[in-house]
Amino acid sequence: MLISASEHSAQSSSIKSQLHMTRNRLGLEFIASFNS
Repeated sequence: MLISASEHSAQSSSIKSQLHMTRNRLGLEFIASFNS
């Protein structure tokens, strides 16, 4: 039970980091296109 909980936490944190990286990348591209 503890193992599955920790695995779920790790998966959710990795998904959050991936979403955060994607959002930052899109934001940077948007700013770059907006400034050019």
